Amino acid sequence: MALDGDRAATPVPQINYGIRAERHFRYKWPIQYKVTDFSVITESAADGRGQTDVGGIYAWVML
Repeated sequence: MALDGDRAATPVPQINYGIRAERHFRYKWPIQYKVTDFSVITESAADGRGQTDVGGIYAWVML
């Protein structure tokens, strides 16, 4: 609907930023990164896992 010009269906800029971040990290978020340029500060947790809870809003928007 947004692509057809429905302004109510157009995502807010923050959602667009989230989509850009998801694509940049190829859906595997680091623990911490700089929001200005996506440079990684902390790649993974002590147990080797990356961030596990941030992709939810992206999945919800894509649905």
